[in-house]
Amino acid sequence: MSTNAQTSQEHQVHSLLRSELGAELPLHISLSRPIVLLAHQRQPFVDTLTRAISKTGLSPFEVAVRGLEWVANYEKTRWFLVLKLERAPQNGLNKLLHLSNQTVADLGQPPLYTDLAQYSADGQTRKRQAGHRGRSKETTGAVASSSLSRSEPSTDLDLSSSFHVSIGWTLGAPTQGLRERSNATGIEFQTLTVDVNTVKVKVGNGITAISLATKIDSSNKIIEK
Repeated sequence: MSTNAQTSQEHQVHSLLRSELGAELPLHISLSRPIVLLAHQRQPFVDTLTRAISKTGLSPFEVAVRGLEWVANYEKTRWFLVLKLERAPQNGLNKLLHLSNQTVADLGQPPLYTDLAQYSADGQTRKRQAGHRGRSKETTGAVASSSLSRSEPSTDLDLSSSFHVSIGWTLGAPTQGLRERSNATGIEFQTLTVDVNTVKVKVGNGITAISLATKIDSSNKIIEK
C-alpha cells in the first residue's frame, strides 16, 4: 500500500450517526471507560449503580450543545468528532459520572476523566490496588453492592467540559483541512439539545437501562414513576 493511500484511510471519517446500511445508530454520553469485571462482580455492579442513581432524585433533563470538536480517545488510537456539551441542569451529568466512577473505583478500576484518589472514602489514595493496565484483582461481590451508601454525589469536581456525544471517528489525527471543514458546517449548534433520561449499563452482551424516573421508596425498594 502506498503512503498516500494509507494516509487517506487513516483520515477517512466514519459516521456514528448511521450504519453502513443507513440505519440510525444510538448516540450516548460516556460515563465510564471500558472496564473488566469478573463474573461474580457483574450483577452486584449493576445493582449498586441502579440503586445509587435511583437515590439521587435526578429527573430526566436536557443538555445544551456548545459546539463541534475533534478529541482523541484515552489511548490516542482514534480521533472522534464530537458535540461538546454545556453544564447540565441539576448538575446531572457530574452527579451521574461521580456515581459511575465511584462504583468502578470500588472494584479497583480506573474512573473516567479523573484519577482513582478522588474516590477514596477518607480523601487518601485507595489501598485497594488495580491490576496491570486497569484490570481488577479479585474482590468480593459485597464490596460492589454496598460501597455507594457512604457518600452523596460530589458537586465540587466539575467535569462538564469533558462531556460529549461522538458522531464520527477517524484513525489518524484530523488534518488542518478536515478541522476547517468541520468548523464550516453552518449549523447553529447552540440551538441543539440532548435529552438525558436513561443510563444504560452494558455488561458483556447484556444491557440494563436505568431510567431517571426510577426511585427508591421508604422500604428501599426500586419503584418506577
